[in-house]
Amino acid sequence: MLDTHWFVDGAWYYYPSYQNTNKQVNSGVAGSYYNYDFGLNNLRTDSDTEAFMVGQTTNVVLYDWSHQASGEWSVFLHGDVILE
Repeated sequence: MLDTHWFVDGAWYYYPSYQNTNKQVNSGVAGSYYNYDFGLNNLRTDSDTEAFMVGQTTNVVLYDWSHQASGEWSVFLHGDVILE
């Protein structure tokens, strides 16, 4: 549709860790992406995203999501959190 090509600058997966006497588990992912053809070929656009989750034995799930974008047309980059 936009004929743009995104590249991975870095991607991380945080392996689950158990805490609080195994009553909760923590995990997360992060990624850093960029491109040079979002508009003009000589300008770079960057996007960084992180998501962390904590599951508890009390049927509670906590989450944190963050997103930062910079560069050409970065104002048009956004994300949504959907919990199902």
